[in-house]
Amino acid sequence: MKRLIVLCGMLLFHLVVSQCSKYAVSNKVVVPSAPLQTSGSTEEAFQEVKSKWTVFLGSVRGGGATRTMGQGSARGGPFPIMVRATLMDDQVIEAGIRYYGDMASMAFEETGNFKQRYRDRHELDKFILIEAQLETSAAENYLDLSRYTIFLQDDQRNQLDPVRIVEKPLSTTHFEGTMNEASSRRPFFIDMTNHMKNAFLYFPRYDYYGNPTINEGLEYLKLVFLLDVGGSARGEGIWIFNSDK
Repeated sequence: MKRLIVLCGMLLFHLVVSQCSKYAVSNKVVVPSAPLQTSGSTEEAFQEVKSKWTVFLGSVRGGGATRTMGQGSARGGPFPIMVRATLMDDQVIEAGIRYYGDMASMAFEETGNFKQRYRDRHELDKFILIEAQLETSAAENYLDLSRYTIFLQDDQRNQLDPVRIVEKPLSTTHFEGTMNEASSRRPFFIDMTNHMKNAFLYFPRYDYYGNPTINEGLEYLKLVFLLDVGGSARGEGIWIFNSDK
């Protein structure tokens, strides 16, 4: 029974987070490539840094298929999926390499080689990498990224399309059962299915003229998902850059 309650609590937590993400746009203030300053174990440090660079995409009212900020269709509905997006800054990569190196008991040279392989594999000299975790308790085809227009937009309203998107296999979990709650006279029944997929989004690190996408004067970078096949909704999350801290 205790295991059942814990499991149900976890499922309910995911449901609540998913529902909240439909209405609240996530903004994070970040400092690009600042010196890594964390405490605790390498795992705790990695989770701390990753959290700082992770936004949850939430709904924007009037989120039709237009790509012009401030305009949209009145028929835009709630964003049907939860997107947890991590901008893979050097801070995140460095903390992640330390964690995985520690977990695998890598020697110093092995850790350095692992880091270089990661950078080469994702071509980080050419691309900005965003790791995204997509979840929904609605129909699983909402996780089909071909249904969305995806782009980055900066404070000058410049928009960048992804050069490449790599989608990982979809996974599904289902729970069905009853749960007793002290405040309820009767057990209540839970029937929940959750679909999840991970994806890598690659955006150009430099524009046509060789200017960096993330420059020193950048105020913010916004990740936008527009559902424009089989519905109309807009979800976005924003990284607000602060170079003074």
